[in-house]
Amino acid sequence: MSTHVWISRAKALPISLILQHPSNSLITWGALMLLDKEILTLGCRIEELHLRFSLLALGSLLMFTQSPLPHLRPHLELQKSNFLPSSNNPPPLLLHDAPSLHNLSIAWGNLNTTQFCIPWSQLTQLSLQYDTSPYWNAIHNDYLITLHECPNL
Repeated sequence: MSTHVWISRAKALPISLILQHPSNSLITWGALMLLDKEILTLGCRIEELHLRFSLLALGSLLMFTQSPLPHLRPHLELQKSNFLPSSNNPPPLLLHDAPSLHNLSIAWGNLNTTQFCIPWSQLTQLSLQYDTSPYWNAIHNDYLITLHECPNL
């Protein structure tokens, strides 16, 4: 992948990644796994991360959250790339080690934050967006519970 060459040139410097995949083109599972592996490898150097992929692709790109993200400071953004409502969802977001994260933005189909493992108390900005459609029942929780866990907003 060309990202591997770019990343290797950055040496040990902090990295900000903004990755977007057009919603109308396909991306292979193998390419997603390579990208997720690259992000996982870079976890300790990532300062800012924006991922805008289809919901199905986002579900394949969340392995990096299992690694420490000590420098992920300003922002983590996970957005779906297509504008049409979708009931597909990635698995719940589990950030095990992101001690500097302050800004979180998530937009996907159903959004049940009770299943997320996020350092809510350290967030100073939060954006949660979910899709609605007359064709399925949206699954989302009472966001007042989540807001109660975010005293620094």
